[in-house]
Amino acid sequence: MRVPIEFFLSTRFEGYCLERMASLEFEPGDRPAGRPTLEVRVDDKMAFQDVLGIGYSFEHTSCYNLMHLAPDKRRAVMALLVDPARGAGMNLWRLCIGTPDFTYEFYSYNDMPAGDVDPELKCFSIEKDREYVIPVTKLAKEINPDILFFSSPWSPPGWMKLPEAKFRKGKVEVEGGKGMCSGRLNPAYYGAYAEYLVGYLQAYKDEGIDIHAITVQNEPHHNWYLMPTCWWDAENERDFIKHHLGPKIENAGLSTRIWCFDHNWGFLKPYNYPYKVLRDAEAARHVDGIAFHPYEQSLLTPGVLSKIHASIPTKSLHVTEGSIPFLFGASLIATYFKNWCKSYTGWVPFIDTAGNPNLGPFKTKRTILQPIAPGIDVDIEDPIPEEHAFPLPGILARFEYYIISHFSKFIRRGAIRVSSTGRTPFLTSEVSFKNPDGSIVSVVVNRRHKPVSVGLSWGECHASVVLPRQSIATFRWQGT
Repeated sequence: MRVPIEFFLSTRFEGYCLERMASLEFEPGDRPAGRPTLEVRVDDKMAFQDVLGIGYSFEHTSCYNLMHLAPDKRRAVMALLVDPARGAGMNLWRLCIGTPDFTYEFYSYNDMPAGDVDPELKCFSIEKDREYVIPVTKLAKEINPDILFFSSPWSPPGWMKLPEAKFRKGKVEVEGGKGMCSGRLNPAYYGAYAEYLVGYLQAYKDEGIDIHAITVQNEPHHNWYLMPTCWWDAENERDFIKHHLGPKIENAGLSTRIWCFDHNWGFLKPYNYPYKVLRDAEAARHVDGIAFHPYEQSLLTPGVLSKIHASIPTKSLHVTEGSIPFLFGASLIATYFKNWCKSYTGWVPFIDTAGNPNLGPFKTKRTILQPIAPGIDVDIEDPIPEEHAFPLPGILARFEYYIISHFSKFIRRGAIRVSSTGRTPFLTSEVSFKNPDGSIVSVVVNRRHKPVSVGLSWGECHASVVLPRQSIATFRWQGT
């Protein structure tokens, strides 16, 4: 029986951007003569982890820029991001508890004048989120009701913190930091901070926004004066979850999961960090999964994730922040899933072409979608057709937008990663899934500067295709 294969292609140089190509066909019988460069042998009977989602962040920079668009254009841009039919269909989004580094203003939900404290949280309020973050979040959920949100704090309120000298970067707190830049949480306020986080979850629930998961701290081994940060040792996070946050979430009747760690797996051997949290049975009882970032040394050691899964198989793994540097980024995403991650979430999808707003130290003028800043000459950089570079008037789409779409548009929540290619040839990558509707999806990346022949095998059926240089392809067919 011949089985049709849908074929979608994006290329760095040939002008294809998520282009639907002529369909291929699986044909029964022996493999075609000649050995392809990359053999993708899909066995959907051998299953691994399920997929929670693929998405990006609604941090304050992106929300600010979205809310400064006219309502119709805002909805159209949001559709490009989250609509499964008209856009990328991204269904997992990270929110920030207070502000991160990418923002127009630094704030927490309980800022106090210098020297004042508020342990009873009488001044707690999410009011500032109502200007940009909450409307954007609600619009996304309206367009794609399948979206899940998880949330991370960059710092507790400044009055809750003590100085911390470990690995401190900078000498003076950045202007407007409100005591949130560097330091560690004062143990005297562990209970108050757990109430603060649960207050956030309840306040958002009252807005109709359920938070699927929460991390205790974004990048707990950063201690910077340059942006909101807060140093946590593994033992501190363990005790905070065990005695405070976990019980308070339970007592509040919330279903929000806790993901521990939330930092680079290759930074200061941090895989020891989640082990220290999870070796305690009571702390582990409250923890659903482990959050990771792929920066610095982590880029070169994704196999650490498989080692962590092998030693802690009951806890899910999630890449909660990352970037997509061209096709190298596509290869990384495939590798994360092949090493047991259940989700991938990018960071900052919508900064303007001048790089604004951004008070933090990490400067960029390139994200997957961008509003064109007045008076700024637009450098497309990517040799892609104008209709793909400008999907809407005044909105620039980078090649990375089409890269993430090759995953997020086709791999649905509840998909199961299935067995496929073991080791891929140099500068090629591949990962395969079976969706809840029975469809099978293979994403193949060719980072070589020359075409690559690909052989697809599924059971006793075979197909072949040649991928252009510097390209990414998604193949989809109906399984049995």
